[in-house]
Amino acid sequence: EVIGIDLSEATLAQAAADAEARGLKNLRYEIGSVYELQYEDNSFDVAYAHKVFQHPNKRPEALKEIMRVVKPGGLIGARDVHCGTAPSWPP
Repeated sequence: EVIGIDLSEATLAQAAADAEARGLKNLRYEIGSVYELQYEDNSFDVAYAHKVFQHPNKRPEALKEIMRVVKPGGLIGARDVHCGTAPSWPP
């Protein structure tokens, strides 16, 4: 099972629609904050933070909270982009 968490209800609705269109059944989506995850310690095998750490506010707090919910020996992945240097087409 994969759980998508975001502060934006619209983003989660778009993700859910995409999953449904692809026939994916093992996904669910929840509104939540990376600073206050509503899960027990050591709940997940893997956590993936997409565009979380590029925001300058409370980076250490976000990582600490993610580490709290990932099992010992689990994996944490992150992907961020610097919007000022990322190419975009069309301009």
